[in-house]
Amino acid sequence: MKSNNSLNNIFVLEVEYDGTNYAGFQIQPNVKTIQGELQKALENIYKQKITINGSGRTDAGVHARRQIFHFSPPRIIENINLKLAINSQINRDIRIRKFGLANQDFHSRFSAVDRTYKYYISLKEDTFSRDYSWQIDYNVDVKKIKKCAKIIKGEHDFTTFCNAKSETKHKLCIVKKSNWKTNNHLLIYTITANRFLHNMVRSLVGNMVKVGIGEKSVNNFRIILENKKRYFDIYTAPPQGLFLEEVNYNKKILWKE
Repeated sequence: MKSNNSLNNIFVLEVEYDGTNYAGFQIQPNVKTIQGELQKALENIYKQKITINGSGRTDAGVHARRQIFHFSPPRIIENINLKLAINSQINRDIRIRKFGLANQDFHSRFSAVDRTYKYYISLKEDTFSRDYSWQIDYNVDVKKIKKCAKIIKGEHDFTTFCNAKSETKHKLCIVKKSNWKTNNHLLIYTITANRFLHNMVRSLVGNMVKVGIGEKSVNNFRIILENKKRYFDIYTAPPQGLFLEEVNYNKKILWKE
């Protein structure tokens, strides 16, 4: 890999964002998206159309701490700090945190080996965290939701827990980590997998909570996973509690700034 900002390199950036006021990451007509805002900033810098590729497509209201995206620079601009240049043109709820270089065979989505999401549930009403957690006032049996989390680990067909309109060729995912932790009034779910389906994490969380409050059993949770059918009563947790935490690669990224 060349260490200078040459056209032989892919530009890779790490971005964090508060998704509250956005219709998701992926660009869409007539609504504000993370991708749309980033591309607009880059087009102002390069004075031509730029298309970026993200590691994943977070939904409306979902947040990210370490989303990764890349693009091929149309030309080299000398003596520019691209991180600062982008940040100067976008709202404070989107921040570029890192800029790096990768070889031409790097792709933010397809080169990823795994991704980690966290979901936050607040067991008390909190004005200041309402956009960053699912606030519920039920008693949740933590032992039961931890049992559900263990069931999810390993390779499974997650048809039951994805959007019925998902167009992926298959619904198999390998879950490497799946656990719940408590922190005062917070329940925090962490899941790492090689891939995720549309609405998968929120559907898993929603139905684990249903088990935790007694509306479903642990065995019922296991059965609906194994049946591989999307049921009408699969509950999807709200988006504001979900954060994309990290994306890992086996291809090298040379972080510069």
